[in-house]
Amino acid sequence: MMLATLSPADINYEETLSTLRYADRAKQIVCKAVINEDPNARMIRELKDEVKRLREILRLERSTCGAGELQMSARK
Repeated sequence: MMLATLSPADINYEETLSTLRYADRAKQIVCKAVINEDPNARMIRELKDEVKRLREILRLERSTCGAGELQMSARK
């Protein structure tokens, strides 16, 4: 948040105008926060997420088809 203070005096017209222009430019600024993350830590996190996802898929496959069927298809 920004507060621009102005003067009602005629003598400060130029300064007031300058302040208003600056405030207008400042409100156009958009700040986009980005998390600083080590690339290796990100890769490890992504791989752990993938392992978790694949284990869940494997668990679901084992529950829908018999364990014997899964072992036989793995041997082929």
